[in-house]
Amino acid sequence: MMVHKKTRGYNYYQSLYQEVYRRAMRARMAAERRLKQLGRLLSPPPRQAKQLLHTGTHKLSGSSVEIDGIRLTVDVPSNPEMVPKLYLNKSPSQSVLHHLKWMISKDLIGQDMYLLSPPGPYPRHLALSFGELVSREVEFVSLSRDSTEVDMKQRKEIINGSVTYEDQAVVRAAINGRLLILEGIEKAERNVLPVLNNLLENREAQLDDGRFIVSHERYDQLAADHSVDDLNSWKLLRASEKFRVIAIGLPVPPYHGNTLDPPLRSRFQARHILPVPFPEALEECKQAYPSISEQNLSIVLSIVYTILSMTQSHSGGPINLTGQLDRLLTILSNDPSIGLTRLIESIYPSRLLSSGQLLEGILEKFGPSFITSSAVTVSSERAPLVEGGGFVPLPSHSSCLNFMMQCQSVGDLCIVGEKGSGKTMLISQLAKTLGYSIEPIVLYQDMSSRDLLQQRITTSNGDTGWRMSPLITAAVNGSMAVLDGLHRLDSSTASTLKRLVQDREVDLTDGTRLLRHDRFIEAINVSGLTEQEMRERKIFPIHPKFFIVAVGEATPTQPNDWLTPELLSMFQFVNVLQLPKEEEKRLIQIKVPSLSSNVIDKLLNFTHFLRHSDDPTLVALSSSLSTRQLLRIAHHLAHYSDGKEGDLFGLILKASLSRFLPPVAKSALFRALTSNNIHPSPSPVSDNDMQYSRANGLLRIGSTKVPIHAPTSDIAMVPDVTFYDNPLHVRIMEDMLKDYSLGEHLLLIGNQGVGKNKLTDRFLHLMNSPREYLQLHRDSTVQTLTTQPSVIDGRITYQDSPLVRAVQYGRVLVVDEADKAPTHVTAILRNIVNGESITLSDGRKIMPKGSPLQVCDDTIPIHSDFRMIVLANRPGFPFLGNDFYAAVGDCFSCHAVDNPDFESEMSMVSQYGPDVPQKILQKLVSAFSDLREMADEGRISYPYSTREVVNIVKHMQMFPNEGVSTIVRNVFDFDSYSSHLLDTVISTLHKHGIPLGANRKNVRLATKDPLPALALANTFNIDTSNYQKLKYEQTKIKLTDGQKLPVQSIPCERDVIRSRLFSEIKSQWVIPLHESDDISSICTSTDNKSGGNLLHVITHVLPSIYTLNINNDTLSYIDLFNYLPSGRGPGHPLISLTALDPVDNGPHGGKILIHEGFTGILYLLDSSNANLSKVLLPTSNVSGRFLGSWRGKKKDDISLLSKCPNGNSVIIYQRGSNVVSHLDFSSTSPLCSSLSLPVSIHSLLPISTNTGNKWLLIDTNKRIHFLYNSSPQVTLPDSISPLINGPTNEDQLLSLSSIPLPQLMSSSISHNESVYLASTESSPLSCLTTNPQDSTMKLFQVTQFGPSSQYDDITHLPKDGSIVTATTTKSGGNSKNVTQYLSVFDIPNSTHWKIELPEWSNSSLYSLPRSVSNVFTASVPNDSAVLAVNERGTVSLIETNHFSLQRSLDEWYSMVGNSTDDRQLFISRDSGLGVSLPKHGKVDPNNAPHVGGNTWAGGTGGRDTAGLGGKGGPYRLDAGHNVYQLSDEEKMAVPEEVRQAARELGQKALRERLQEIAMSEHDHNAFTQLRARIHKQVEMLKAILESTQSKSNERQWLRHQTDGDLDDRKLVDGLTGEKAVYRKRGEKEPEFGHSSNVRKSIRLVVDVSGSMYRFNGYDGRLDRTLEAVLMVIEAFESYSMKFKLDIVGHSGDSAEIPFLSSESPPVNEKEKMDILKSMHAHSQFCWSGDNTLKATATAISTIRSDSVPSQESYVIILSDANFSRYRISPVEYGRLILSDPHVNVFAVFIGSLDDEATRLQDSLPAGRSFVCMNNSDLPIIIRQVLSSSVI
Repeated sequence: MMVHKKTRGYNYYQSLYQEVYRRAMRARMAAERRLKQLGRLLSPPPRQAKQLLHTGTHKLSGSSVEIDGIRLTVDVPSNPEMVPKLYLNKSPSQSVLHHLKWMISKDLIGQDMYLLSPPGPYPRHLALSFGELVSREVEFVSLSRDSTEVDMKQRKEIINGSVTYEDQAVVRAAINGRLLILEGIEKAERNVLPVLNNLLENREAQLDDGRFIVSHERYDQLAADHSVDDLNSWKLLRASEKFRVIAIGLPVPPYHGNTLDPPLRSRFQARHILPVPFPEALEECKQAYPSISEQNLSIVLSIVYTILSMTQSHSGGPINLTGQLDRLLTILSNDPSIGLTRLIESIYPSRLLSSGQLLEGILEKFGPSFITSSAVTVSSERAPLVEGGGFVPLPSHSSCLNFMMQCQSVGDLCIVGEKGSGKTMLISQLAKTLGYSIEPIVLYQDMSSRDLLQQRITTSNGDTGWRMSPLITAAVNGSMAVLDGLHRLDSSTASTLKRLVQDREVDLTDGTRLLRHDRFIEAINVSGLTEQEMRERKIFPIHPKFFIVAVGEATPTQPNDWLTPELLSMFQFVNVLQLPKEEEKRLIQIKVPSLSSNVIDKLLNFTHFLRHSDDPTLVALSSSLSTRQLLRIAHHLAHYSDGKEGDLFGLILKASLSRFLPPVAKSALFRALTSNNIHPSPSPVSDNDMQYSRANGLLRIGSTKVPIHAPTSDIAMVPDVTFYDNPLHVRIMEDMLKDYSLGEHLLLIGNQGVGKNKLTDRFLHLMNSPREYLQLHRDSTVQTLTTQPSVIDGRITYQDSPLVRAVQYGRVLVVDEADKAPTHVTAILRNIVNGESITLSDGRKIMPKGSPLQVCDDTIPIHSDFRMIVLANRPGFPFLGNDFYAAVGDCFSCHAVDNPDFESEMSMVSQYGPDVPQKILQKLVSAFSDLREMADEGRISYPYSTREVVNIVKHMQMFPNEGVSTIVRNVFDFDSYSSHLLDTVISTLHKHGIPLGANRKNVRLATKDPLPALALANTFNIDTSNYQKLKYEQTKIKLTDGQKLPVQSIPCERDVIRSRLFSEIKSQWVIPLHESDDISSICTSTDNKSGGNLLHVITHVLPSIYTLNINNDTLSYIDLFNYLPSGRGPGHPLISLTALDPVDNGPHGGKILIHEGFTGILYLLDSSNANLSKVLLPTSNVSGRFLGSWRGKKKDDISLLSKCPNGNSVIIYQRGSNVVSHLDFSSTSPLCSSLSLPVSIHSLLPISTNTGNKWLLIDTNKRIHFLYNSSPQVTLPDSISPLINGPTNEDQLLSLSSIPLPQLMSSSISHNESVYLASTESSPLSCLTTNPQDSTMKLFQVTQFGPSSQYDDITHLPKDGSIVTATTTKSGGNSKNVTQYLSVFDIPNSTHWKIELPEWSNSSLYSLPRSVSNVFTASVPNDSAVLAVNERGTVSLIETNHFSLQRSLDEWYSMVGNSTDDRQLFISRDSGLGVSLPKHGKVDPNNAPHVGGNTWAGGTGGRDTAGLGGKGGPYRLDAGHNVYQLSDEEKMAVPEEVRQAARELGQKALRERLQEIAMSEHDHNAFTQLRARIHKQVEMLKAILESTQSKSNERQWLRHQTDGDLDDRKLVDGLTGEKAVYRKRGEKEPEFGHSSNVRKSIRLVVDVSGSMYRFNGYDGRLDRTLEAVLMVIEAFESYSMKFKLDIVGHSGDSAEIPFLSSESPPVNEKEKMDILKSMHAHSQFCWSGDNTLKATATAISTIRSDSVPSQESYVIILSDANFSRYRISPVEYGRLILSDPHVNVFAVFIGSLDDEATRLQDSLPAGRSFVCMNNSDLPIIIRQVLSSSVI
């Protein structure tokens, strides 16, 4: 025999080819070159050039067979029916002869053989051909993961009440001298096959029944010396010398499976069985298919062999399709007009395979040479196309059906396609067309190979037996076996079908053998047995009409790993694609004729927009809009929208379950809906008007009416629960009723505690429908879902499950917790819902009503009233369930049940707690609403539900005195040990005023002191005789066209001080000002839309206006840098704000006037829509004289603006001038009234009196003049009179309240006098009274509180009669140590008190410390409170009214509860020992816990040493033990010198640690501060990362165990005494090629270009980038086993600058700080330019090349939005983001000029970009990124 030399560079399969492929296989380069070479070698070389491996022939005589001189004697078989038939070709090919010769030689030697081959029937056919050649009886065993030791030796059976042992195939072969073929060696578990080791090596084996197999040599030796009876008494069995074993297996690697156990491997002789060489195969095909041209034959074979060669690197192993050639060529012979692409894709569905893209290049090369014939008439004996059962013969389906019939004629089919694409309908139509009855077989993941073929049962007398499975029944009866769910079946189980599919033969567990019909006839002819005798010997024919149709789900957008190379070699595949738009429209029009064509077009346009999108997210979303779902939507619109569009928007959202989509996918969906002109439709009935009623046998919910279920004897099964109506739940029930009336089955998905069960029970109660209830769990199986087995009197009996009873009696089945069961188990519900047949464990079948098979007693027809309502939690963390919706959701009408909205939840909890105060209920509902929103965003993990609120309210109703802050702990104590979650919960509750953790002792009100009496300081009269008339010049004010300014929303969290303690300070906010900015002015107003109170703050360094809604904590920011002068220092611009009062929603009511004093610039800002208009005053106006530069001007030259009492007008003047202008904004066209005065103005103070508006004018000589209107008809003052005996120059009047006090009780003030709060230079606490009767004014003062100059700000509260002053004091000579106070002077109650404002902290880590010099105050509209704002943006809301404070305190007490007992238990201990000098202490090598003492380091409760809970130690040291804490008193008693020594030792240890890691103290301090700023975000991000992998650690069931839980499927085995009948949870070892832990790959691309450094001072983008990078590093370092993180940067210098590699992550603080410093330095010194595009493309290609196919890959671009500067096209960048569907690319814009980031986000693909101007949002963004691929 000649042997080829192995040339260097040859691949695994290069020996497949001889001369034809030698040149092509040598090149391992691009596929293009391979194809080119193969094209030149299409035709085989001349035959004389072919070198045959063998030149010999084989001879077969009556007693021997010979190949090339090797002769084997052939014995006459005892059972000729057991010899294979019709496998050996009459003229075997040379390659077959080669293999047969080798097998004969091994048989002669007595060696067992191992045939190693790629998937396909070839090696099995060789083994069976060998058996046929040598007339050897054959036993065949197909191995799988379910094969056990019992299958290898003996199986126990119960016969006549006794246990007997049945020899299995291995034993029968050994005893009877048969050929044992073991196929699928690599599928068996590791510890199964070694039981054969001794049998293979020594031909010995111990059997379970006590018998012992010995080798024929040993047995013959014993037989020579002993009698047969002796041998039988010793239970010895002779192993025949003819016994041989041929094992068949795949090479592992590269294929998946278990490697051979070395002892087992050493007992075999291996043979590498390669596919038939190309020339030989071509020659055989030419002879077998003469009607096909040689060129076409060569092309088909070349493609098949090329696929084999080019898939060598395929993850599942090379794909060998040579076994499919006969099928392909038969189809081609029958239909020469068939296209090459369709022909090849029937065996290689390239669109569904990861390696499928290579087929396009192959077809491009060979396709043009393929000759098709359109003139050939295809003869077919098939029946004509039958339309029935609702089948619509659309072109696509008809073409698919015709091709299915072509494939059916040559073999079995596998129909693949997406959910709802029409697979089931096509199969049904195929059966009707061909006249077949369908035998449905539902496949599931846990199905064993035994379940697939036979089922073990017990007979009526308790004996064990076997029942044919539906698949075998179909094979015998000639039915169409539909294997539904092939994608769910384990690959090893599916492999046991290979022989049945490819050879139409199968050996069953009980010894039954099924043969192909012609082989069965041949066996009868050869053996001389009759058919009845063959059946008695358990040999049956397979009906010639039998064929298999497998059904699997596959989508091009997801990996279809179930399509293994083995499966590809078994079936021909028909890929059922989604229908084209025109055909889908035609289908809907036929099925739903009443639906408008325009509505169908809109629905289909949107659906196909998703299906053909370049965005993988949208393509994935399209799977929820299958044809089945589209028909459901169409039916709904036709019945409930009169065929019009109706709520198409809502139906699409419902079908896609948008409520629970990841934010990225949801954003993409909403944008797609908008772009397709699909918008929400208003409901005809508002939620508040939703009602329901039952009358006259009808149930009406909203506008929907249906008949009520007629009363039956099952009335006890109709649920009746306590249910409180609320608008949201009534609306959901109406939607359920609509779908229910259309015959739909319902799926309710939502979080826990949202009322799914109560909704269902209430709905069924209203419908009067009896209910069956079934709760699933992780251990639910397909068997328990339908029947429950039990053992009664030694027999297996089955009890019907609620599912079977509901189907049989027409009840409603409620399936609860459906997400807890495995999806392959709940998939059986799809068959029930679709009206398909399923077979129960006891052999009965559930059949659709009207099925012809219902004549059998063992069938259960599906009742017409049967419905199913499935309840499931939402997919994802923290429920850790399975995605039930993704598996079978399209078969149900889905309803997302969410927590009720505020009104609905308030309505509900008010009914649960009618006596609970409404304010408390509102706080609870609002707080829980915020917590749920945080859960949706990923800020917290637990989704708090309405159930928790109801439980709290029930407790408060029963025990009203306990206080809500105590009761809520019943819910939140679960989170006591999660510091991050608990802090978030507490802060949220505090935000809504729920004082969790507070008690009645926590009251910190300021001490009230008596206020000195007001003393009369001066009395002066108005000199009415000396007056002058004034004239006004009135003109219209021009406003420039409003300019829409960009508005940014900034997070601003409320700190509710009263949630911790009760004081005058209610809440605090911090406005995040720029580090160098200062506040110039504040004002308050009322929001015209919401009615909320607004605080407006304007700055002057970087002029910007911030608007804070103190009711809902929203903060907006408008940049005014381009509109106002800027600067800092003593001469900074004087920018002031004045809010116009809302007057009946007038044109300018509620707007803000922005005035700059030096330039006189005046703007009118509408804060509700950020519309800015410039106020253009007449040129003669005072402000016109001062327009221009402000620098160099003095404060005496400024223009001033004062608000008039009517609230919609102001006066404006220049200090030192004699002109004042009154600006009236009460009308659409504002008016300016200019007035010339006889004196020069220093200040003007407008007041309001009963007789009109008055002005007090203080001239430049500090004399006061009175301006008044001479008659009521005059609205403005038209006269001026001086005041006699006015205030002295030393006590100038500074401010005056514009409206009088309601009432002031004082002996010095009469009732007819108007009192105004005033402030003078000498006293901030003054009152000015006016008496209109005698023209007298009086000034009262309290001078004990110092001059007004010592106060930062003074605010008058005339409604309360209070004056509030703000003071800043400095202590210790250090300007940085400041204390700020608010003093309240309550004049009517003659009290005053001082409130200390909380300390403020610098908002930026990177700015220099600055002191606060001023506090601004402003009254809150319609509230007895004051807002205090310091220059750095800390806002305090302070309650100042005495009576209001008392009411608030009473409410706070009710929230805290009435209990005053302190029930906390403090346990402390006094060691009684002193301290010495601090030290580190000894290190215990055993790390034993040490309590007390001063010897060991790491102890607790001791002294002097490093540890925890003790005293006098140098620093903390945690050794991992429980902590025993000394009392605080003892710890404080440590002498000062010991404390100082401990501090010094601690600092020394820190320096040593820093020196150890080469980190400076400066870097350490900076790093510590940086880490502290992001600590909260790091913890949040860690929780998010943990949630992404929590479910992956769930253990799986391990079957065939000798202990654990009894396996229901092995009850019969247990009755017979088998041991391995248990199952238990455990970690399943992955097969070779399947990684147990594939890390997600993340590549963070950071922008470190010069613009980041350049604009860092503008918006802090570089600082935020560094914080973001550190946040990611800190969070991900604990999850290196789950995530692979790489960080690179880009700038003008390079597109890829490595900063962090996943192979060498930073290990300490110094290395982390070095990364941040490198980024900062690079941004500072790099060359200008940008490489965003190139960096993104590089990151995509790099991560793609480094990732395995099943690995999730993410690229996150962290950049500024400075695209326009570098002329980067958003469209081009969007295409780049979507360029690779296997890589999820996201852009996070962390810096922006104006609204550039927002505009850029709108231009990029939906959901693929984020704007992150605050790093607190980054964990949420990363969560959205990581969940983006879960749809």
